[in-house]
Amino acid sequence: MNSYIKQARINHWVKNLFIFIPAFFAQVIMDQSVMLNLLLGFIGFGLVSSAVYTINDIRDVEFDREHPEKKNRPIAAGSIGITQGYVFALLMLIGGLGLSFWTDLNFGIICLSYFILNLLYSFGLKNIPLLDVFMIALGFEFRIYGGGFLAEVPISPWLSLMIFLLAMFLALAKRRSDLTISMMEGPTRKSIAGYNLEFLNTTLGVLASVLILAYIMYTQNHQLDSSKSEFQILTSVFVIFGILRYLQRSLVENKGGQPVLALLQDKVIIFCVVGWLLLNFWILY
Repeated sequence: MNSYIKQARINHWVKNLFIFIPAFFAQVIMDQSVMLNLLLGFIGFGLVSSAVYTINDIRDVEFDREHPEKKNRPIAAGSIGITQGYVFALLMLIGGLGLSFWTDLNFGIICLSYFILNLLYSFGLKNIPLLDVFMIALGFEFRIYGGGFLAEVPISPWLSLMIFLLAMFLALAKRRSDLTISMMEGPTRKSIAGYNLEFLNTTLGVLASVLILAYIMYTQNHQLDSSKSEFQILTSVFVIFGILRYLQRSLVENKGGQPVLALLQDKVIIFCVVGWLLLNFWILY
C-alpha cells in the first residue's frame, strides 16, 4: 500500500493548486459553493494527474532505473509491476474523470483533454526538444482554465500568459538539471540531446525577465477598483525575489530539477510565496 501511495505522488498535487488562482484573483474564493467546487475539482484533477504520472513512469522505466533519484520510484524499483501499474492508472483515471465530470461538465472535458495531452506526451512528444516543455506548459494552462470553469470566472489573457511562462521556466530549469546529470551519468531522457547549458542558461534568463514583466502588466491590467489597483504592483517584489532565488538554485546550486521540493523545502521560496499570498489577500479581500 505504501508503494501505491508513493506512486500516486500526492505531494505533486501541489501543482494543481493553480486551479484556485482564477477564483482567488476574481475575489470569489471565499464563496462556499465556489470553494466546494474547487476542492472537488482539485481532487479530481489530482487523481487524473496520478494516472498520468503512473503511465509516464511505466514508459520511462528503463531511463528511470539509471537516474540517481527516479530509480527509487515504485515502478522503477520493482515494488509495483508493469501490469499492476496500468491497473492502478486505470483506477485513478476512472475515479478522477468521474469526479470531474460530476462536478462540472466543462471541467470534466478539461481533465479528459489534459489526460489525452499527456498520453501524447508520454508516447513520443516528450522526446522532441522544446515541444516537450511546451506540452508541460499547456498542462498548467488546462489547470487555470479548469479553475475558471469551476469558479465561473473569465481568464485574463495576461494571467494565461503569465502561467504559461512560469511553467516553461520551471520545465526548462528541470531540463537543465537533467542535462547536468546526463553529463555525469549518461542520458536520462531522449530530448536532452536537443539542449546544452549555454542554451538553457540563456533561455532561463530570458523567460525570467519576460515572466516578471508579464506579472507586472497583469497587476496593472487586473480588474480592481482604483483604490486597490495601485497597491497590487507591490506584490511583484515577492515574485521578482522568488524567481531570482529559483534561478540561483538552478544556475548556482544545480537544484532546479525539483520545483515541488523547492516550494515545500526552500525557506526563501516559501517566504516569497506566503508573503505574496498574504499581501494579495490583504489587497483583494
